[in-house]
Order: sequence, then structure tokens, then C-alpha cells
Amino acid sequence: GVVSGNSTVLSSVTLPAGDLNDDDFVNIQDVTLVTGIFGSQSGDASYNANYDLNSDGYISIQDVTMLTGHFGWISVTNVPWP
Repeated sequence: GVVSGNSTVLSSVTLPAGDLNDDDFVNIQDVTLVTGIFGSQSGDASYNANYDLNSDGYISIQDVTMLTGHFGWISVTNVPWP
């Protein structure tokens, strides 16, 4: 981060697994994306490796669980840190 006076500005923070649409929020939109291709696997037209959060080649309950475990998280970008 950059220190200015009494605060530090964080230049970026990467969210953990779950922000599938890169909007800086892990929310219902991300859940909808992963559940929309639930059951697909590597090689299927509907499979998206970016949604395979545990990288096992399948979009399964494990991926949904990883995402929902971070539900409600938001990215902190360029926010003053006391």
C-alpha cells in the first residue's frame, strides 16, 4: 500500500474463490453462474474452468460450497486503511 499521512491506501486485494463475474462481490450473481452449469465437466460445451473452484474437472457441490463459504465478501480497492 501507499502511506499518506495517518492512513494507508491498499492498491488492491484479491478476493478468495467465488467472485466469478469479477464485480468485486461474492454474491447471488456468482451463485447463479456456478449453479447454471452445475454437473458439467471438462469437455462439455457448458463447462467453464473458471467456475471449477477446486479444479477437479467437474462443477459440483464442492464448487458451490467453496463459493458460498465466501458469500458476502467484497473486494477492498483503493480504500483508506486506518
